Amino acid sequence: YFEDKDNLTLSLFYKDITDPIDQQELARSEDDRAVGIFNAESAEITGFEVEFLKSLGSFSETLAPFFVQGNFTVLDSETQVGDRAIAPTNEKRDLVGASDAANLILGYDSNNGEHALTMSYNWHGERLFFAGRLGPPDVFEEPSSTLNMTYTYYPTDNFTVKLKAANLTDEKRALRREGESYNLLSEEIGQTFSLSAKYE
Repeated sequence: YFEDKDNLTLSLFYKDITDPIDQQELARSEDDRAVGIFNAESAEITGFEVEFLKSLGSFSETLAPFFVQGNFTVLDSETQVGDRAIAPTNEKRDLVGASDAANLILGYDSNNGEHALTMSYNWHGERLFFAGRLGPPDVFEEPSSTLNMTYTYYPTDNFTVKLKAANLTDEKRALRREGESYNLLSEEIGQTFSLSAKYE
């Protein structure tokens, strides 16, 4: 921990999971996809994470209301399926949903405490979406990133107005079977805007 609430954390981690949640492709018709959820036998995750918070006021007094915050994670995972899966293509595979990730926030807190603004960039690497069965390879979600904004106004101690905008870059979601060059599924996520007010 440093001055101006700045901080830096470096972490090594290991997780041993019993009965992790897993997703596997199920029997289906030729043109359909069906996915089942079950508990695999075990999973292990090892990784490294960096977290930080830095006030920009140390560079210039004009920048005092601004800060940068973020975290970066690099990990490796392995799931041991066990006998609960139905004819899996791979008995050992990545943990569903686990991937490298990065989150970066540029924030602003006004000196009078009435205004707060954050712009956040979130990225995840390739991650297993569901496992294949009877030979076809596993299906992975392609790397993706989003840019989000949140503005909050505090006119009084009891009243809050919040404006949110999500996925400003209009990122799409794509699933691809391992080793194939075309997408198994593409999804338009779309942009989301919301305005809310709260009185306590």
